Amino acid sequence: MLEGASNPAPARACGLLYIRGNQEHEAAVAAHRIEPIDMVVVNLYAFEKTAATPGVSFGHLIETFDIGGPSMVRSAAKKLRDVAIVTRVADYPALIEELKAGHGSLSRDTRWKLAKQPLPSPPL
Repeated sequence: MLEGASNPAPARACGLLYIRGNQEHEAAVAAHRIEPIDMVVVNLYAFEKTAATPGVSFGHLIETFDIGGPSMVRSAAKKLRDVAIVTRVADYPALIEELKAGHGSLSRDTRWKLAKQPLPSPPL
């Protein structure tokens, strides 16, 4: 719609936030053909790195404000019972191994560990 605008679509938000096992939520996502989201993998913009660059223009700096990423991180962390949030590339190898061993699933302990990792702070 707008160049540079990338916010979560309602279907994406519903696929992430609906309460699994809640009959009303289950009926709504089924009626709208919304697929559940079980894992969110986010690589956030490097705002701090860009802000520390000598001579960086304000226009360039504001383009590194990550709006959707932190929202997705927080939403996924809130839904840790059903959703895993991955924000660190260093976690990929262990998660891939667990997904293989768990037939595509991560343990509750792993989802809890991932959800407790530091959440991104707003840029300002």
